[in-house]
Amino acid sequence: MVSECLGTPTGRLLNQALSFGGDDPRWTRLRDSLWDATLRPIYPITERAVRRGELPVGIEPRMLLETLLAPLQLRALKLSDPLDPQLRIRFIDMILHGAASAVAAEDDPGG
Repeated sequence: MVSECLGTPTGRLLNQALSFGGDDPRWTRLRDSLWDATLRPIYPITERAVRRGELPVGIEPRMLLETLLAPLQLRALKLSDPLDPQLRIRFIDMILHGAASAVAAEDDPGG
């Protein structure tokens, strides 16, 4: 799990190295490869959630994952705050409920 990796010294160091690698083609390939490996599992999970009505049709899996990871990266890499499991669950719940609320607002003809 990404958040568990970010909670380790090695995970933080790898993430920092990748973010500071600049435009060097070797770092770009490595970043792209790691990002693809992280993103790939989210597609079927997102598709199942859409079929169950838990996420809106047309949701962008990559944007969803970026939105889920951003607060974890901020806390782990910039604030050096611990990433306890309850905090991860709270972030996930808040973001997923927000996505569902946005769909409900779009579906409300009154506006």
